[in-house]
Amino acid sequence: MMELHQAEAQRIETLRRAYEIDAKWEQKKLEKEREEVAQLPASHTAIEEDRPPTTAPAGQGVTFEPGEWSAKPKARARS
Repeated sequence: MMELHQAEAQRIETLRRAYEIDAKWEQKKLEKEREEVAQLPASHTAIEEDRPPTTAPAGQGVTFEPGEWSAKPKARARS
């Protein structure tokens, strides 16, 4: 019976330590992220936030071949 009590106490202590380690790790992770954000230049974040989205193409791509496609004229309605 005493062995069961000791095993349960050890299990609880292990869980408590694991919880503490997880909390410390999470705190360090948050601190590191804050430091990285603080190191970014203020103008860098402002430029990206103020820039409106664009619909301009980034390039022609690798599949473009001149003369491969031509538009067909629309059929005109006869009056």
